[in-house]
Amino acid sequence: MHVTMIFPGIALPGFDSFGKKPTIDANFIDHGLASLSAAAKAAGHTVDLIDLRTLRDWTHFRDEIRRRTTKVWAFTSWSLHYPDVVRAIRILKEEREDAVVVLGGVHATIKTAQVMANRLIDHIITQEGEISFVKLLDMFAAGKQADRLIVGEGPVLDEIPWVDRDLFDMSGELATPMVPGMPTPFVTTNAGRGCPFKCNFCQPAERAVFGNRVKMRSQENVIGELRYLKDRFKFNSWMAHDDLFFINHRWSREFCV
Repeated sequence: MHVTMIFPGIALPGFDSFGKKPTIDANFIDHGLASLSAAAKAAGHTVDLIDLRTLRDWTHFRDEIRRRTTKVWAFTSWSLHYPDVVRAIRILKEEREDAVVVLGGVHATIKTAQVMANRLIDHIITQEGEISFVKLLDMFAAGKQADRLIVGEGPVLDEIPWVDRDLFDMSGELATPMVPGMPTPFVTTNAGRGCPFKCNFCQPAERAVFGNRVKMRSQENVIGELRYLKDRFKFNSWMAHDDLFFINHRWSREFCV
C-alpha cells in the first residue's frame, strides 16, 4: 500500500520557506511523521511526502495532488496547523473524490470532537500512531473496513525503527541549528516520550497523547542512532528534542558512560 504524507507546517514560516528562511520552523523535520513513515516502510508499505513549506502556494499543492495516483493520504496536525490542514483536505477531496484521508497528531487527540465533525476526514488516529497506522494500512491493503476513530496503541520505543530521515529533505535541518552559532551539520533526536509534570505549556496535551508515564528508549538504541547519524551526516552539533532527557539519573549516567 502506498501513502502520501502531508506536512502542513506553513503557519509560521509560510509557503516557499524551506531552505530559504534561516529559522527552525522553516527547516526542521517532523519526528512524528518520520516515525510513522519508518514504521510503515518496515511493514512493507511505500511512502512519499508533500511538505507544504517547499511549495509556492495552494495552486502548487493542487498540482502535486494531480500528478499522483495515491489513494491514501495521511496528515498530521498541531492545533496551530489545523486551519491549513482543513484547507488542504478540502483541496484534496476536490481533486480526488476517492482519496482516503487519515488524520493524526496532537490536535486530533485533544480536539477529537472537532475533527470528527469534519466529514472529509475518513479516519482519525489519536495518541501514538506507529502501531495503529500500520494496522490501518494493512487493512486497506487487504480490502477490509476500518473504524473511523482509532485510539492509537503506545509502542515500546526500542521496538519501532528510527525515524525515517529519507522522508524529509534533510538539508534544511542540517544547515539550521536550534541555537544560532552551533556548528553545522546539525541533527535532532528523541529519546523518550511523556512527562509527569503539570506545566501549563505542555499539559494536558502531552499527557493526552503519551499518557502519564515517561518511557525512554534504551541507551544503546539512542547511541546506535547517533552513530548512524554521525556516519551518514558527519554532524557537528546535536539536539535531543526531549524535555526530560535527564529525568532518570540512572539512565543519564549509563548513557554518558
